[in-house]
Amino acid sequence: MPKLAHRQPFIIRPADDLTTAQPHLRHDSARLAQAFASRSDISEAYLQGIGAALWNALPRDTGERLEAARQAAGADILPIILESRSPAVQALPWEAIYHPQHGFLARNPAFTFSRAFSQRETLSTAARPAPLKALLFTSLPDDLDPETERLNVEREQERVQEAFLPFVAEGKALLEIPDDGRLETLKDLLKRFEPHVLYLSGHGKFVHPPGGEREPYGVFIFEDESGASLPIDEEKLAQTLVGSGVQIVVLSACESGKAASDDLNHGLVRRLAALGIPHVIGMRESVLDEAGIQFADALCKALANGERTDVALQDARGAMTAAAAGISRREAGLETAGKLMQSQWCLPMLVSPDPALPAADWANAALASKPRAVGKREETRFIGRRAELRRYKHRLLTGALRRLFISGAGGHGKTSLARKLARELQARGCVFFEWRADTPWRDFRQTLELALDVEPGRLFDRFAIRMKDQPEKVAEKFFELFVEQTGGKAALLFDNLESIQDDKTHALTDPEADLWLKAACRANLATLATSRWVLPDWEGESLPLESMNKGDFLSFARTLAERGKLNPLLLADRERRNRMYETLGRNPRGLEWFAAATLAMDPQEEAVFAEKLAQTRDELRQNMALEETLARLSQDAHMLLRRLPVYAAPVPAEGIVKLGLDLPDPAAALENLLAFSLLEITENTDYETLEYQVEPSLHSYLLEKNLLDASPLAKNAAADYLLWLMKQERNTYAHLALTIEALRHAERHNEADRLTLDTLVERYTLDGRYAELLERWLPHVIRSNDSTIKARALNSLGTTLISIGDYETALTYLKQSLDIRRQIGDKAGEGTTLNNISQIFKAQGDYETALTYLKQSLDIRRQIGDKAGEGTTLNNISQIFKAQGDYETALTYLKQSLDIRRQIGD
Repeated sequence: MPKLAHRQPFIIRPADDLTTAQPHLRHDSARLAQAFASRSDISEAYLQGIGAALWNALPRDTGERLEAARQAAGADILPIILESRSPAVQALPWEAIYHPQHGFLARNPAFTFSRAFSQRETLSTAARPAPLKALLFTSLPDDLDPETERLNVEREQERVQEAFLPFVAEGKALLEIPDDGRLETLKDLLKRFEPHVLYLSGHGKFVHPPGGEREPYGVFIFEDESGASLPIDEEKLAQTLVGSGVQIVVLSACESGKAASDDLNHGLVRRLAALGIPHVIGMRESVLDEAGIQFADALCKALANGERTDVALQDARGAMTAAAAGISRREAGLETAGKLMQSQWCLPMLVSPDPALPAADWANAALASKPRAVGKREETRFIGRRAELRRYKHRLLTGALRRLFISGAGGHGKTSLARKLARELQARGCVFFEWRADTPWRDFRQTLELALDVEPGRLFDRFAIRMKDQPEKVAEKFFELFVEQTGGKAALLFDNLESIQDDKTHALTDPEADLWLKAACRANLATLATSRWVLPDWEGESLPLESMNKGDFLSFARTLAERGKLNPLLLADRERRNRMYETLGRNPRGLEWFAAATLAMDPQEEAVFAEKLAQTRDELRQNMALEETLARLSQDAHMLLRRLPVYAAPVPAEGIVKLGLDLPDPAAALENLLAFSLLEITENTDYETLEYQVEPSLHSYLLEKNLLDASPLAKNAAADYLLWLMKQERNTYAHLALTIEALRHAERHNEADRLTLDTLVERYTLDGRYAELLERWLPHVIRSNDSTIKARALNSLGTTLISIGDYETALTYLKQSLDIRRQIGDKAGEGTTLNNISQIFKAQGDYETALTYLKQSLDIRRQIGDKAGEGTTLNNISQIFKAQGDYETALTYLKQSLDIRRQIGD
């Protein structure tokens, strides 16, 4: 529930000539601004002194009026508005105003503090109905100084998403976060998304033109098409917002609140307020990155909860204060950062003629019934690559680009970028399928085929059987049906293709995967592929992924440090940072393993190790860092890692722990692997859980060094876990296939065969999917050494062939089944097989032969007391007489079948 604020605000009206009468206030303000600009330590006492001077400069009756207003407000929050038409007065740091009893009014939770330029007027713009739509727009040009100007936008975005997530889930809010900072992108989103709240994050400047050629003005730095800085002045930004219906603009940018001391209409905040935006928030001076993140988190959380803008801002100031205190207390080595942050709370300012005006019309809310999820917090943030996203994302989303091959050296983030693009397509309604080429192709093909609806699936199945000798036609037919079913709104990712590429020609060595990839491209689906090398016959655009730029590299390093996976002292030392950047070839995967290897090293050890890396060839550096990392693993973690590849697909943490039940503490071993960034982490949205598997380049390394543990213990543990998981929750085709294959790897063929016959065959038959049964599953089971299983498999193969009209081959297999069942004395199975053989002759019109087999089946079923089988056989006999036109005899057998079925309750 939003907090209650008093309906009548308290207005502070300083004298218009205040700065003339008390010039020391202007001088104090200038010194404070300089202190913020130089990142000086501004003490609480110093800020109190400035704030107290501002309070003492107000009219004498201000204190009495404030106490009266506070009494009238009772338990409600009392809004305070600083109102003045004097630019010089507005230029003073009023957010720091300090009351003798109530302290800093702008951070006391009993009050709110905002500004207005004149007496409040009723605004003509009515807010759009809820849900509250927020647009977090971040600009991060590539030409910023990577050491000092690269903002931690990923963390800011993450915090904003977390703030909005509960309200998005309830349908009360929607959040949009674009991946580039171009002005054209902002214009498009203002029109398409129609936000209530526009949060502009980036860099701003207040410009004093030389020679007085024009009035001082504010700019916000956007990105141009190439990623370079593009300063947009306040006038052009204001014109962009005309007619947009935006109710709140938050300018989380340096100097966005600055303005000329003799003009109320210039400066970013003042210009947008003059335009008529109901609520404009800006920063009076340059704000620290961490302070800005805390501010964004608290402000957005409050706004999403329906708080008034001034209440939300007061909450955000308090959060900045608390965060500064927390950093000083708990973060070793960051006391200075905490001190610098402790005064940052007074920088955000709100200009609003009426802070009580809601950002959204909640009375006429049209809450989203199926809100678009903004995603859960990921283990590793997607960082950087804004240049690539600028070039390709919009074209993929609009369909202008359909095929993209991302190539480059290992560890540069090809998969991460491809997944980012694919997930954006998925968020726009595309179905998304991903295949990692070091996993079995046939499992992925099965996943694709089972994505077809029932009728298209049966149509494809019949086509696949008929055209089994022309696999390229089969692939083309699948995508024809798939495109028709999805309307072309599908995205496919073929990842890690180097694992199936020829070392010399770079052509794919898996012919079926190759022709399906080509068929997907011809079908004009959004098709992404990644590899170290571009395919020689690729027909589409290629993106050779360059090294990560320094700003992104350092941001990734900060992320690792935040997660406790990189020594924070590396970031504090510029020389060590630069050495790390150059030594690792600007490779983020190499950084992860370097961080893991050096986490416990002292500076001397680290320098020696880095020197060794620097003298090593580029292609071997990653392996060298990896070897050092593996050497630092615990013995149990090393053993667990060697066993992990027995899983052919990602599994939850409990599945990995299952592989180490013979170890003292397998959960601790798993944590050790995660701490060293040795596992690839994905989120299974169907089951709302994180899943893990060995990172592809690490898997290749383990394979090359013959380090894999393929012992029976590991194989059996994997099979047991997948069986358990199937029984508990994952009763799907895909998981069933994984489980059967795991049983086969563990040499538990009888279990695999029974699971195939008991579960998989029945499901495929009911769905009319015969091609997979004939090509993949049943041929394996008919080779069983267990006579009972072999007879069942031959019978299932025969009935499947009957279903597709191949009677001659079906009869061959059914007779083999019949012979085995007679040999082992399986009377029930013999009766079933005789019944099935009869259906071949019936279909061919040979009713006498069919009747002969049915009568043999009936005799056996009566001998063994198989009432259900007897009822089925009597029914089948009736169908023979019906086909011959002997309806009276047919009726006799039907009545016998009916009596039996009633007896057994069928």
